[in-house]
Amino acid sequence: MRHLSVALSYSYPVASVMKPKAQNFQVNLRGVLDLLSDHLYSGPQVYVRELLQNCVDAITARRRGDSHHQGEIRIDI
Repeated sequence: MRHLSVALSYSYPVASVMKPKAQNFQVNLRGVLDLLSDHLYSGPQVYVRELLQNCVDAITARRRGDSHHQGEIRIDI
């Protein structure tokens, strides 16, 4: 089972007696994939198509901000 570890850091915009504190949590990637593909999409193929479209959208947005950027799509299976 693969897990994704993420460290979060947050602070409050107003003066506070609390100090910023880092928080850690883990995500069960298989569970997230199952949840997304079973409940949000009609099937795993739709989920993969959505991920690919998100990649294309990210590269398009990057090119708009930096016209010299040569986006690359790489899929490893």
